[in-house]
Amino acid sequence: MNEINIKIFCISEEISQNNLSGSNIRLVKIIKYKPQYLYFTILTVDDASRRNFFYINNSEIIRHRSNLYLYAQKFFKQRNFFKKLLWFFVNYYSTIDFIWVFPAFKKIRIEHYNGIFLQIPNITNIVYGILLKRKFQLPLIFDLRDDLINFQERVSIQYLERKMVRYADAVVCATKGSQENLRKKFPDAFDKLFYIPNGYDPDDIPSFSDRKIKQANNTVIVYTGSIYKTRLKMITYFFEGICALTNEIEDLGERIEIHFYSSNLDRKVLNVPHELSKNVFVHESLPDTNAYFDVLHNADCLLSVNMNTPYSIPGKLYEYLAVNPHVFHIDNFPITQEVLQYFPDSHYLEYGDMQGLHTALKKVIFNKQEINSKIKLPQAFIDNFSRKSIALKYAELICRMVKRTNNV
Repeated sequence: MNEINIKIFCISEEISQNNLSGSNIRLVKIIKYKPQYLYFTILTVDDASRRNFFYINNSEIIRHRSNLYLYAQKFFKQRNFFKKLLWFFVNYYSTIDFIWVFPAFKKIRIEHYNGIFLQIPNITNIVYGILLKRKFQLPLIFDLRDDLINFQERVSIQYLERKMVRYADAVVCATKGSQENLRKKFPDAFDKLFYIPNGYDPDDIPSFSDRKIKQANNTVIVYTGSIYKTRLKMITYFFEGICALTNEIEDLGERIEIHFYSSNLDRKVLNVPHELSKNVFVHESLPDTNAYFDVLHNADCLLSVNMNTPYSIPGKLYEYLAVNPHVFHIDNFPITQEVLQYFPDSHYLEYGDMQGLHTALKKVIFNKQEINSKIKLPQAFIDNFSRKSIALKYAELICRMVKRTNNV
């Protein structure tokens, strides 16, 4: 099988080597580390001002936006409030881009492909995948980057989820919890639901010497990334826990600093308690990858919070742990323990558990010498969550699906 060039047609709403956001980093890293016998053609809807296509690691990336899309974009982005509102819904669901499925039909018809790969939760990708599957009878793989759990109250989404599982040859889940949930909902599709996690890229992480030894009375806690409403609730709980701890540690205000790195974040949004006004610092997003990892590396502890979804793990958590195993992760659900279990110095904090938060804070504050020791990643963490091993798992799955249908 490995001697055969396997061509996979992929549709992704966004892909960029420079802006590795959560929406495209998974696919970019698959392409980076995939074996050479795999060839990807990625059709992406992106800004028309960018180049039409480029190549990366034996893969072709084609950017396409129809004239209909560009016209609609110009029309709806006028100052009229109702047009803007309508544009938001149109753009969010990508329905106006439905016309760009036709270039996919043309490309697959002219060239021989061995399979189709689409990322979810871009909801209309489910429709595109089913259309391409029915038209060309190729193995269909849906990569469930994020669960559809946030949309489950919508009957239409439940319908699409059923169709996704029915027509797919494989549905790849990013967490074990997501896989188990779908297997309970669709027991007849048990064997087509796979688990391949997110992870970290060792190439992105600079080579560090021993960690910097900070002042004994200065504990630095760092949070990076966006702050949504559900995350804000958990950060408020974190603030409340620190304030309550001042009754036990009189000089806590002189011992702790909390730094937030996030674009366009206002202190008022954080609702910082008066008691912590001198301890909380707000910064703009870090300018580049090196600065980002340097801040993570030199912190005493990193703060991570989930988005209140039962089967998701923040992608940033893997990078946190790869650089600094001292992590506070606040969550309503224990799903993240499948990653945190490799690091005894990390702390899973159930939202509202003040006693657990106080115990974790005391450990960080009073055990700084241990925190400043050299970091060595557990081999099991590397094997399971490095992007290279993840890409190889995808390659094995794709080969299996193609071989099953004899589509080579």
